Amino acid sequence: MPKYKVVWNKGTKYSAEVIADSSEEAWNKAQRLSGDMRILDHFVEKISIDDLSAGKLLKYSFDSRYANCTKDEAVRLLETTEKPIVYTLGLEFRGPGTHRVPMAREEAIKKLKSAAVVDVDEEKDCVHVNEMTGSDMW
Repeated sequence: MPKYKVVWNKGTKYSAEVIADSSEEAWNKAQRLSGDMRILDHFVEKISIDDLSAGKLLKYSFDSRYANCTKDEAVRLLETTEKPIVYTLGLEFRGPGTHRVPMAREEAIKKLKSAAVVDVDEEKDCVHVNEMTGSDMW
């Protein structure tokens, strides 16, 4: 399944990119994320899922504005990674009691599929599953 990437203001400190399932969705995300900032130049590029993982760390978020992959791609990452998987319950900056503890692959996949508010970040040395609680959202 191809994806579409919109990159804008390339080469400036305001450069950014978004990835979505259609070129229209990618452009709409770009406009929302740029806010009041003027998009000086942009280009839309059709990419494959393999392009997403080639040299780029994947990030899935319950808030699609901060994700560069889909939930299915995050599940595939958890199924295939050789990196250790760690788990945090709550926002990191608040110093949660459960912070970066080792997590089994099956447990991580189950958490991603069942939890409403969860992020998965591929880092250089591990895959971090971060679940938010109701009190984190207020």
